[in-house]
Amino acid sequence: MRTKEELFAEKLSLESRLHQTEKLGSVGRLAAGIAHEINTPTRYVRSNIDFLHEASKEINTLWGQLSKLIATAHKDKKLEDDFANTAKNYFETADWEFLQEEIPKALVQSQEGLRRITKIVTAMKNFSHPGIGNLEPSNINLGIQSTLTLATNEWKYSAEMELQLEDTLPLVPCYPDELNQVFLTMIINSAHAIAESTHNKPEGKGLITIVTQKIGAYVQIDISDSGAGMSAEVVEKIFEPFYTTKEVGKGTGQGLAIAHDVLVNKHHGSIDVQTKLGQGTTFLIKLAITQPS
Repeated sequence: MRTKEELFAEKLSLESRLHQTEKLGSVGRLAAGIAHEINTPTRYVRSNIDFLHEASKEINTLWGQLSKLIATAHKDKKLEDDFANTAKNYFETADWEFLQEEIPKALVQSQEGLRRITKIVTAMKNFSHPGIGNLEPSNINLGIQSTLTLATNEWKYSAEMELQLEDTLPLVPCYPDELNQVFLTMIINSAHAIAESTHNKPEGKGLITIVTQKIGAYVQIDISDSGAGMSAEVVEKIFEPFYTTKEVGKGTGQGLAIAHDVLVNKHHGSIDVQTKLGQGTTFLIKLAITQPS
C-alpha cells in the first residue's frame, strides 16, 4: 500500500504534467498566429528594401549623369538653356519626383515593421521566461502586454482591446511563466466568448477590458469581456477540471482549472467571477504584494 508521501508526490507529478500539456497546447495554438504577425511586417520590409535597392540604382545613375553634365558645362563655360534642359531630362528619366515622395515613406514603413518584429520577439522572450524555480518580483503590466502581443491573432478579429494599467503598480512575487499562462487562458476565453455572442451579427467586434490596480495589500487584475455571460449553473463548474462549454475539439476544459490552481494554490491569491447572461463576464484576480512565509 502506498504511503501518503507517495500519493502526494504522484499528485504533484500529475499536476505538473497537466500544466505542461496545457502550456504546450497554448504554445502550439499561438505559433500560427505569431508566424502571421511576424510575416506581415517582414513582407513589407522586404518589399521596401527591394524598392530602395532599385531606387538607389536610379539615384546613382542620375548623380553620375549630373556630375558629367556639370563637368562639361564648367569646361565649356556653358550653364544656360542646354544645361537646364539636359538636367531636367535626367530628372524625368529617373522619375525623381516619385523617388522623393516614396523613399521617405518606404523608410518609415520599414522602421515600423522592424519595431513590430522586435516587439513580438521581445514578447515571446518575456512570455516564455522560465523563471528561477522560486517566486520572483515581476511586472504584472509587462506580463499582460507581452501576452496580448503574442495572442493578437486570437482576439483582434473579434474584439477591441482596452487597457487601464496602473503605472505605479508594485512588483508582485510570482512564477512569471505560469502567471502569463493564466493571462493567456483568460484572454483567449474572453475572445471566444465574444466571438460566440457576435457570430453573424452586424454589430461587429466586442470589447475586452483589462484593468490593473493596487488595492491594499493586493494587486488586482480585472479581465472583462462583452460576451454573452454565464448562467449560475455554469459559474459553479467553470473551475472544475475537464469542464467546458465549448464544442468538442475546441477546448480541453483544463485552462480555468489550471488557472485556479496557479492563482490560489501556488500564489495564495484568488480568482472570482462576476457575470450576467447577455451582459458579459469579469474575472477578478488578486495577488498578494507580499507572500506569506
